[in-house]
Amino acid sequence: SMLARLFQHELLGMVGLLFKRERCRETGERYDYDVGQALNATPAAVYRDVKRHIKAKHADRSLGVWVGRRALYFGGDSPADWGVGLAPGIDVYHMAISINGKVYNMCTMEDDHGTKRVGEPETDYNIDSDQGRTFMWFFVDGVEVIRSGEELLHKAQSFTGRPYEAILPSGQQMNCQTWVISMLAYATGLTETQARSSIGHSTGGLFEGAQDLRSAEPIELLLEGWR
Repeated sequence: SMLARLFQHELLGMVGLLFKRERCRETGERYDYDVGQALNATPAAVYRDVKRHIKAKHADRSLGVWVGRRALYFGGDSPADWGVGLAPGIDVYHMAISINGKVYNMCTMEDDHGTKRVGEPETDYNIDSDQGRTFMWFFVDGVEVIRSGEELLHKAQSFTGRPYEAILPSGQQMNCQTWVISMLAYATGLTETQARSSIGHSTGGLFEGAQDLRSAEPIELLLEGWR
């Protein structure tokens, strides 16, 4: 019945959010309520979310590529308690990237005409610092870093002055998410389309595609990984 399906949806959503809350408690990351995750509470989506939280809980975050999401500021001194994970480029989140433990975070500035532009990036803290823990981090699987730290810093700084557009940037315009997509593509040699797909697979979201669970690990093994 519709009532039974609604109950199953709500129950699955609660399971995913409970794993997320427990992961944040153990890693010290800031917890927020992801509306996109709650709306996409299918068995496959929740299964993927649990696997992401297990990876984040146990992995060495000083290695590899991680994408960080943080709820937006809506006029206050602190981020909101919620965000909306949709798809890379249109998430209602701020996004940063960590490469081998070093965080690269896009900032904004205003030019002499009051136009908002991409500013100098923040690159002076690591993923496990207090500042780093204001993000929730998602491991980007299946990629290899091919650039040096010096090259990555130069690339991050090269976007400074670009036109900024928070919603649906086009052409030379960027927002924090397309900035991260470009950084991931440069760091790993992926195309921007491949980088966008890799981030979407890593973070999930309302528009994440379906997955056949028949080949997935049994839930008992998944829970054993959590412990």
